[in-house]
Amino acid sequence: MSNENSVEESKTGEVVQLTPIAEYSPIAAALARLEHDYKGVVYDLSDKEQKAMAIKARAELRNHRLALERKRVEIKAPALQRMREIDSEAKRITEVIATLEKPIDAQIKAEERRIAEEKAEAERIEREKREAEERARKEAEEAKLQAERDAIEAERRKLEEQQRAQREAEEAARRKIEEEQRAAREKIEAEQRAAREKAEAEERERRERIEAEQRAERERQAAERQRLREQEEKLAAERLALEEEARKRREEQEAQERSAREAKEAAERKVREKKEAAERAKREAREEKERAKRRQEMLVEDAYEGLRIWHSNFGGQNLLGFKQITKQIGDFLAKHDNGSGKEGQND
Repeated sequence: MSNENSVEESKTGEVVQLTPIAEYSPIAAALARLEHDYKGVVYDLSDKEQKAMAIKARAELRNHRLALERKRVEIKAPALQRMREIDSEAKRITEVIATLEKPIDAQIKAEERRIAEEKAEAERIEREKREAEERARKEAEEAKLQAERDAIEAERRKLEEQQRAQREAEEAARRKIEEEQRAAREKIEAEQRAAREKAEAEERERRERIEAEQRAERERQAAERQRLREQEEKLAAERLALEEEARKRREEQEAQERSAREAKEAAERKVREKKEAAERAKREAREEKERAKRRQEMLVEDAYEGLRIWHSNFGGQNLLGFKQITKQIGDFLAKHDNGSGKEGQND
């Protein structure tokens, strides 16, 4: 590989090495631009365009990070002696990219939480609206009952006024009767006792009739008062029944809402747990794959070391045995290189 991308020429004409790993230079060269474009950037995720820019930025940073990882895997096979240096530099650059990616990712997740909170707030407002409507309905029913009670009270006052007027009329009639009686007694004092007794008998009979009428009227008024009392008690019982029915409807509605909310939360929790389990399984499989790759690389390193020892000890001696071992190692390395290429493509 050419080292043209591993250096830059400064303003003074000096050649500046961007990174000890020449193969990383294209990505390292982009770091300054990435930091300039994305470091400390805060996006307004409530705006669709800003949100799209944030997602695009995160994708670009992720692509650089993944490209760096692919390059690390590519150059590691022919450069095992530089493995530690390569991994260390990759880790450093990855951390730089992560410091740029994580704030953007945090902004996106914060926006998702804000949307969820707005949804919960809308549900709370709707619930309070229903409660307000229930209170208004109850107040209307209470106003209706109060109007009925007021009407009964007005009727009762009217009846008392009629009774008072009747008593006054009866008192006036009684006084008039007494005056007539007194005039009649003065008139008939000169008449015979028989005529006076007859008049007194007629007067007694008339008075008894009037008293009977008055007694009947009093009984009618007492019955009317009893009817009004019973009507008031009936209205009070109906009001209590309405209030009990409203309370039961409210409790049933609250129970239904609570049951629906709990079912929804259980479903969401189940989906979330399933997603986390899938992600965990995927991560464990990737880690197992990485461990297998490292074991293969150690085998390759051991093969190279055996070849070096053989050549060092025997040189050109036993050329036939040397060629056979060289052929076996070459076949092993070719097979390993094919496996590594597939792994890189899978990543």
